Amino acid sequence: SPGWYINSQSYYDTYDREGTKVYLGEWASRGNRLENALTEALHITNLERNADVVVMSSYAPLLAKHGHTQWNPDLIYFNNNEVFPTVNYWVQRLCGNNSGSRYVYGDMSVKATVEGRDGKTSESNHEATNLRVRSSVVIDEQSGDMIIKIVNITPLNANISINLGDWKYSDEADVSVISGKPGDKDIKPVEVKILVDKTTDYTAPPYSFSVIRMKK
Repeated sequence: SPGWYINSQSYYDTYDREGTKVYLGEWASRGNRLENALTEALHITNLERNADVVVMSSYAPLLAKHGHTQWNPDLIYFNNNEVFPTVNYWVQRLCGNNSGSRYVYGDMSVKATVEGRDGKTSESNHEATNLRVRSSVVIDEQSGDMIIKIVNITPLNANISINLGDWKYSDEADVSVISGKPGDKDIKPVEVKILVDKTTDYTAPPYSFSVIRMKK
């Protein structure tokens, strides 16, 4: 369930770093709604943080024919004429195309604040916020690009401050965003661009998954 993923984010944090490596196969959140897809994106940020332990991961089940399924959810549905990717599929596709090759620790910062309905903000170190607004930073060593994934599973905007430190990138970044209402099913990523500086501000919409790709 989404709640299990939200509350189990430290699952691999305490694994023996010198022990047996993990292949995490056949995992998914139960449902093809945006809420499920976002908790899957959140889970992927945790897998990336623990990539020294979780060396492989695969979503399952993958394919199902409409009206002939034995389980739920599935990533891609089809009939005799058409194929129907789910919102879960678009999350997996974004993560797969932006997986990077090295996780970034410590030499840059991504800080989030959540706008309250009363105009006040809650920093990401607040427990409730920290569980629902998460990020992952990886480098694609082949291209030199930096990729920042941001999950916001709250009904409010999350204001993200990205401090690049000594990292230098192009002044424009590509952003793919999936957002909507928790129960939405028919959603695809929207592509936008943002300006990049040493300190870059980005607003993650309510119930959203954003992938920011900064070009070398």
